[in-house]
Amino acid sequence: MSGGAEALLLGEFAAAAAGYGAAIKTGDPKSAKLHLDRSSEAYRRLRDHGRAGQESLLALLANDDVAVRYMAAVHALDFAPTEGERALTEIMGGGPPSPVQLLAEISLSQWRSGLLRF
Repeated sequence: MSGGAEALLLGEFAAAAAGYGAAIKTGDPKSAKLHLDRSSEAYRRLRDHGRAGQESLLALLANDDVAVRYMAAVHALDFAPTEGERALTEIMGGGPPSPVQLLAEISLSQWRSGLLRF
């Protein structure tokens, strides 16, 4: 994967994840679904480029936007479960209660129960 293509896909993923976070904070399920679908599509395209494409997503685990970190962490469970679990645990314990913290808790529980699949 070229650096430019990787950067473009990461940008698409991050923008969609940030949009998802904004939509769930404002209670807009239609917009949340649209952004969720866009982030999933960007991830599929990264995954099409093999392990290196997937691992490029790990850079987003340090993003300032908690929703971007959350979406990157959930998708990281697919190929780097230790990093994904660590990031979800950090999100659950950081800052004041938020919808993203609840989503992190639910996602981690589903992952550990074998209910979350990619």
